[in-house]
Amino acid sequence: VSTQSTWEAVVSTQSTWEAVVSTQSTWEAVVSTQSTWDIMEEQENSKEETKDKEKTELLEKLIKEQNERLAKREENLKYVNDIPDLPKNLISKIDRIQKFITKLKNLKEDSKDSLLEEMSGLNLTRYISEIVEIIAKSRLQVRELLLMTEICVAMHQRYKDFAHTLIPSLQKQFLQCAGCSDESSKALKRRQILRLMTELFLRGVLNDITKIGKCLKEIIVTNKLKEREKFACNISLLANYLKQYGEVLFGITSKKTRLMIEAGSYPEFERYQFVKPAQKNSLLAAFKGFFLNACEFMKEEHAQLEVQAKKMRESLEEIDIDKEIEKKYVIMRTTFDKNWSMVAQLADALDFAIPQQMEEKISLVATQVQPKSEELQPGEEKSLFEDEAQRSFYRDLIELKVEPKVENEKEGDKNVPVSYTHL
Repeated sequence: VSTQSTWEAVVSTQSTWEAVVSTQSTWEAVVSTQSTWDIMEEQENSKEETKDKEKTELLEKLIKEQNERLAKREENLKYVNDIPDLPKNLISKIDRIQKFITKLKNLKEDSKDSLLEEMSGLNLTRYISEIVEIIAKSRLQVRELLLMTEICVAMHQRYKDFAHTLIPSLQKQFLQCAGCSDESSKALKRRQILRLMTELFLRGVLNDITKIGKCLKEIIVTNKLKEREKFACNISLLANYLKQYGEVLFGITSKKTRLMIEAGSYPEFERYQFVKPAQKNSLLAAFKGFFLNACEFMKEEHAQLEVQAKKMRESLEEIDIDKEIEKKYVIMRTTFDKNWSMVAQLADALDFAIPQQMEEKISLVATQVQPKSEELQPGEEKSLFEDEAQRSFYRDLIELKVEPKVENEKEGDKNVPVSYTHL
């Protein structure tokens, strides 16, 4: 009995020890879980700190860029009425000046420093009108346009008549687009001039923003019924312009910026107001009117595309596909996709919502042409041939009524019969 009691005590002690071990394991698991949560929390805090730091750095960068831009603008505005006298040691030789003008006509980005240095040593007083004409009619890439802006700023700081001559010339060229053969090339020219005028305004060479407003009005008032090609080009022109200058110049917050602000990844800061609130509201109303017209324009284009898509489906059922119908459909389809992407970009730049009925009406997938043979309706017969190779196999047969000319195996053996078993 005593031995049994001792054994029971041992068993009880063992159970107690196992319970202790189990409790210890549970506690270790709790501690481990707590450590994991602590690590996750530290990582989350670290991410938030990094995000806040990046946001602060971006805000500082944006404020610095704005202040630098405003400082340069204020400096150049002083030259409107207070231009210092020209140095007396400037070169007025015709050959040197003509050499500079030739370089200006063939402007290259890598010639920036040499061109500005050369210009600083010349007296160009008698050549202002010629230089202005070259600037207005030039066709430049983005980087070359920025270089031309620097040249315009340097000319503005030295010659009092330069800006007063340049701006009207740019406006005239914007309207006429001399040397442009079609609406696409005209749109590219207008885009270049509008960007140059905006850069000159931001740098203080141009002080009156209404000059830019008149150019924008010319874009907005385009009649989509009478000038359809021009209207389509202007959609792209305005969308690209507002994407680049909408926030900086007019203070219009784009959809992309708004979403980043709401997500906390982009800082809010007060931009300098180049336009008065009344002017901004008037511009927004004009932009909205143009945007709604663009949506209506795309509805009409979509209806025409559907008609051509129907013709394309019918052509696919024929034995010989009409190449003209196919070519016209491909052109219409490519143009439609391009214009629709510009309308979407314009909506993002203005933070406008595309009308719901517009989104329901226009479905890019719906306009894809699929042969009817792949979508047979009850009672419909399948097309004779599944593809061009099969059609060619059965249609482009050898004419057996005409005896083929073959060379005999042996020269002089004219009586060797021709075998047709290979046919």
